[in-house]
Formats: sequence, structure tokens, C-alpha cells
Amino acid sequence: MIAMIRIKALVLSVVLLATLPGCGTHSMWPETADLRLVGREMVAALMNSSRVPMDHRSTIVTTTFVSIDDLKLSSTLGRALSGHVTTALNEDGYRVVVLNLTQSLQMREHAGELALSRNVKELLDTKLAADALIVGTYYLAKNHVYITGRLIQPTTGEILASHEVRLPLNSDIAKLAQTNRPGSMLQ
Repeated sequence: MIAMIRIKALVLSVVLLATLPGCGTHSMWPETADLRLVGREMVAALMNSSRVPMDHRSTIVTTTFVSIDDLKLSSTLGRALSGHVTTALNEDGYRVVVLNLTQSLQMREHAGELALSRNVKELLDTKLAADALIVGTYYLAKNHVYITGRLIQPTTGEILASHEVRLPLNSDIAKLAQTNRPGSMLQ
């Protein structure tokens, strides 16, 4: 009887922890997933689950989503995801900073504009007054692509919210996810 009560208490604790603000969220999409909708969902999930509320006066910096296997590489998929997230933020009324207009960040052909060396200090040195960063990674498995987006507090590096998406790996997604070594961001 006591063991059963402990098990129920443990299960209830896990369920309650999973519902706390700021905890990660996830979703699965059908075969015909539209990356534009994935970007919109990512923004909604991150903003709604952030431990620090973001209002429409918040300045958000988006970065190119990168391969989890090499944070110096991206692909059309990573750049497209970043673009869709940026568009969704803008349409929702957030102030969005375009990194390729700053002086100290480097643009690389086939790579995009990045703060994803994961060096937050490097971004702060650009004098951006960002309330949050959205960074992301992706990786391909046999039948799916897994995408993780994170809302980061720039001065501390604290993760304010996280959202994971699993998409079926169809031929379109596989083509978009191909990387070129010449597109390396930090050559």
C-alpha cells in the first residue's frame, strides 16, 4: 500500500514538472509538413512556454539553425527554418534583429548569419540590446528529422524555453538538409 502511494506520488510529480512553464515542448508532424507552419509553431511554443514573459516590445535575435553534428555547418534546411521563425516573430509583432546588418558577425556563402558558435559573449560584443535569442539545431535519423529550437537569455545563456519537432524525412527535407563543406560558417 505504501509502495503504491509512493509510485502515485512520483508519477504525479513527473506530470506536474512536465507542465511547469519553461519546460520543453515537442510535436510530431505528418508526411506533408509545411516548414512555414513548423516555424510558426516553434515561435508560439517558445513564446508561450518561456520562463521570462516576452511581450511585443521584446527584441528577439534569430540565428541560423545548424547541424547538431557540427555547429559550424548549416544547410538550406537550417537557413529556411531560421527564415520561417523570423517571419513568424515579425508577423506576431515582435521586434526582430537581422544579424547580417551588425558589424562583427560574419556572413558565409551557403551558411547564413550565425551566433551559433554558442559563444554568447561574442554576440553581446556586437552591442545588440536583445531580450532573447532563438537558436536551433537539427539532425537526421533514418525516417525523421529532429529539430530543436531554444529561446536563450543572452546575458546569462539561460534556456528560457525549448521546443522539439519531429518531421518525417521525406525527399524534400532530405534535399534541404544536405550540407556543403564550403558552407562551413567558421572556416
